Amino acid sequence: MRKSIMLILILSFVFIPAQSVSAGIEIMDQAQGLHDYGFWFDSNDIRWQEFIPTLSNFTSLRIHITKSGSPGNVIVEIRELNGTVLGHQEIIEASVPSNDWLYVAFQQFSVTPGTKYRIYVYSDLESQSPSDRYYLSGSHDSEYCPRCDNEITPYWPDYDFAFRTYGVGIKYPTVADFDGDKDTDISVYRPSNGKWYIKGESPISWGLPGDLPVPGHYYCGISIPAIYRPSNGKWYIQGMLPVSWGFPDDIPVPADYSGDGVTDIAVLRPSNGRWYIQGMGNFSWYQSGDIPVPCDYNGDFADEIAVYRPSNGNWYVKGSLPVSWGFSGDIPVPGDYDGDGTCDIAVYRPSNGRWYVQGQGSTSWGFTGDIPVPGDYDGCGDTEIAVLRPSNGRWYIQGMGNFSWYQAGDYPLPVRDTNADGDPYQ
Repeated sequence: MRKSIMLILILSFVFIPAQSVSAGIEIMDQAQGLHDYGFWFDSNDIRWQEFIPTLSNFTSLRIHITKSGSPGNVIVEIRELNGTVLGHQEIIEASVPSNDWLYVAFQQFSVTPGTKYRIYVYSDLESQSPSDRYYLSGSHDSEYCPRCDNEITPYWPDYDFAFRTYGVGIKYPTVADFDGDKDTDISVYRPSNGKWYIKGESPISWGLPGDLPVPGHYYCGISIPAIYRPSNGKWYIQGMLPVSWGFPDDIPVPADYSGDGVTDIAVLRPSNGRWYIQGMGNFSWYQSGDIPVPCDYNGDFADEIAVYRPSNGNWYVKGSLPVSWGFSGDIPVPGDYDGDGTCDIAVYRPSNGRWYVQGQGSTSWGFTGDIPVPGDYDGCGDTEIAVLRPSNGRWYIQGMGNFSWYQAGDYPLPVRDTNADGDPYQ
């Protein structure tokens, strides 16, 4: 089998017309986004990759393909391990990209969460030479599902093909889900040594002094350790090449602005009040002193550009009317506190330790000096009220108890640095 080295970052998607699916919206379920090596396929050399869904249905997938010459049409199937074909699609050669992600839509079908399935990829022609050939990309250094195999496993045990699977489901409000179990992990970044400490996991070295932690779902269904380096305006995302996107005084504001389940690289530039979102353009939505609070406030599964203005207690969500909710000294803590799939406007008031969630009343949970760290810690799809108490290093999560996971100087990863000063909030 011939290998083809491919070190291309994900720049764009090639789409084919999608078939209709049942009520709901597509979200990404499983993914292995790295693609530095490829193996060719044709009508005889068939490639397959196992995956384990967490959703109960399957609607589409993306695979990373390189095309040389005229190798024919691409056939993609989803099969059970016993060979039963659940979905079959043939993509005409003209719709297959030369070197990019290929989107393949299926008629929605049911799958069993936690069960292995296989993605099969082959073409309708036999390749006669390397000049007329497809290559399916993947990585020899994949960390996706050690229990999942492909036909390359006997030769490269750590190899997985690049793919993303989608289904209809709920977009969970999880900023720091490093193990893919849909809940927020208690976790900190330690600037003094550049290490990520995730409760229940081994420490990860990823960062230098002065870096800002920006974890996100950049290429797969789990949070990936990532940092923004103000000194050179580069994003260092584990498993990807560095990305230049920003200047020294920019504020990193990563979020899923496109609604595809993938975190978009983005910065807010206070000097001109514009948001620069990779692949989407730039937008004016800021005045001096505003706090960026991007979140999905309207339930369309895409995060909206938004700011909280401490000077008047107003929330300005792009595309919506201003909302007055807050006083001087309040900390904005948007989240899906009622689990209805949309972000609720909310503030934490350090002066009295109370949380004020619009339409849901107030809750007393915190003391002077506490850091609010809301998140979906139980994985049920709603945001839990929680605080980190630096004085004793404990996390207090409403309804779940308290946990020791902090030392002086640590940065709690479930929250964002809203002004790029290295500290939570402002």
